[in-house]
Amino acid sequence: DPESIEVVASRVLELSLPAAPAQIHRLAEEIKARVHSLVSVDAILEQTAGDVRQAGQLLQDAQRARSQAEGVRDTAEAVRQALEEAQQAQGMAAQALQHAASDIQHSKRTLGTMQAQTVSAEQQLSGAMGRIGLLDGQMDTLKVKRANNSLAATRAQEAAGVARDRAGEAKQMLEGPLRDRYRMTQELVQHRAQGAQQAGSRAQRLRDEAAGLLQD
Repeated sequence: DPESIEVVASRVLELSLPAAPAQIHRLAEEIKARVHSLVSVDAILEQTAGDVRQAGQLLQDAQRARSQAEGVRDTAEAVRQALEEAQQAQGMAAQALQHAASDIQHSKRTLGTMQAQTVSAEQQLSGAMGRIGLLDGQMDTLKVKRANNSLAATRAQEAAGVARDRAGEAKQMLEGPLRDRYRMTQELVQHRAQGAQQAGSRAQRLRDEAAGLLQD
């Protein structure tokens, strides 16, 4: 400490040269005490510097821990969004299946009606032209339903593809028990999408058969 050194130096200059041995001894002890206190100050400063370094290291550790926690939070948010999108895709696929099943039933009923009307047209030639016009209208309706059904199946397939892509991206970030849940969701979406596609194909076959009967 420069101030302590200055104080000691001033007191030394103010002191007269002692003549008695006791005075000389007392002065020597005082000087030793001052020097010892200076050494203690250096030790304290060194210890303080060590504490500062340790505090800096702890700060860096805390910052790294915070970054890791933020990374985990972002991963969890991505997983949650992927699950929501997969559930939405599953719902769309289920709706597409319901529409396809309804269209199949309607196609069967329409096909039966068309067959009955064809037999009636053969028996009653006088009303054939009117019934042919009715059949044309029904065929137009079937064409519209076919287009709607194809569009619904395409949207369901696209939604399932997006869901699979999202699930694949999120799967790479997943660890632990969520992995099994993602795999089950992805398999369910694929199964529903395949079911929708098969239902659409079956409806198309029924419409083609109905068109063939009309041509016959």
